[in-house]
Amino acid sequence: MAVFKTWETKWKKGNRIGKGGQGLTYFASDIYTGSTYAIKFLKEQKVLERRERMFIEVSALKILSHPNIPKLIDSNEDKFKDEEHELFVVSEFIPGPTLEEFISSNGIMSLEQAIDFTIKLSEIIEYCHSKGIIHRDIKPDNIILRNGDSLDPFLIDFGLSFNEEISLQKDDTPSWQHIGNKFLSLPELRVSEGNKRDFRSDVTMVCGIFLFCLTGIHPTDLIDEKITKPHRRNKEKSYIDKLTDFKIASINNFFDIAFNQGINDRWQTIKSVIITLSDIQNMKPEPDSEQDITQKLQAFKSKLESRLDYKQLEQIRLVLSKCNSVVNYAAQEVINKLKPTEFGTIQTGYNLDVSKQLYTNQLGIKTPYSDEVTFYPKFSCYSNGSEFVFESVESGKRTELARFQLNEEFDWIALQQKVIEYYVDGITSK
Repeated sequence: MAVFKTWETKWKKGNRIGKGGQGLTYFASDIYTGSTYAIKFLKEQKVLERRERMFIEVSALKILSHPNIPKLIDSNEDKFKDEEHELFVVSEFIPGPTLEEFISSNGIMSLEQAIDFTIKLSEIIEYCHSKGIIHRDIKPDNIILRNGDSLDPFLIDFGLSFNEEISLQKDDTPSWQHIGNKFLSLPELRVSEGNKRDFRSDVTMVCGIFLFCLTGIHPTDLIDEKITKPHRRNKEKSYIDKLTDFKIASINNFFDIAFNQGINDRWQTIKSVIITLSDIQNMKPEPDSEQDITQKLQAFKSKLESRLDYKQLEQIRLVLSKCNSVVNYAAQEVINKLKPTEFGTIQTGYNLDVSKQLYTNQLGIKTPYSDEVTFYPKFSCYSNGSEFVFESVESGKRTELARFQLNEEFDWIALQQKVIEYYVDGITSK
């Protein structure tokens, strides 16, 4: 089958200048004018999902017109359903390193430089959001610093973006498919129940970029295996602690909010990030106080105990523990009601992981006289980014038992009764 390379009628391909997850980028010159641009091709031209992504990217670029987003020059994205056409997109060529390359070559930024850069990037994101476009793939490799100038960043690669006006999208990402990137993995972008079309995910990624500028380290996850946020891990903390003394507390507070697991507990708009970083930039040192050591330690202790992330982790632990108590109580209550018939429990797969906001427990009811009279559900409670979902799976059938916000009043007695009824229906159906 012949492949139509319609780009060859106008463009001459040069050396390769970039390589992404889905495409390869080359220098391109206009055959008629000699002007230099960038041309991108798909790595996998035959994969419809990749072709759709290029259509989405070009469609987004048609909506956007910003001095720090490369201008769209030419494309044949309308042929994305026809595999005989080699898809391409030609855009403005932006000379300069990616943010990843810039930090690798020049080292981390000063606090002032990092704030100025992040505010400039945030203004680009604010414009995208005003046009209804969520980028969803903000990372150092997708930011170019024109001519190495940290105050002239360009945001590129809109292949994972979402906009309701682009007719192809449903959203096109299947519920089971993780999106985003390894630079900063967000819970709402990787769980099946998550909202993968939330502007606040972009806001969190921008905060991750700010931390990268200060430390040169990818944040990767909001909480690690030690239940520690990115900026409070040992290596990152060593960089933060070297910043201007009187600004450290404000910077840590900024990141404490930025890296909360629940999306409702993070910075809610890109404008709030801009305002807060501007306030930190303009902070002046306070005059020395006469506090003695005891007063200073007491103030530090009070601040530590009031930190939002500490409080939130304790709330998460309590919620997951309550789910476990509900399951155990319900199973035992049903067994008590079945007496004097001899029934007992069978359990496996118990896990309560605060860092992953996950509880699992497979707790069944059975009689020793017959394997057929056994109801063996696997319960789980997890965060989808904006709320907690409590559900059970038995014999391949999923049953949702509750949804609730972390900080809302919740009727645990009613849930307890619901789980009892769930057990009763399950055991009596055997």
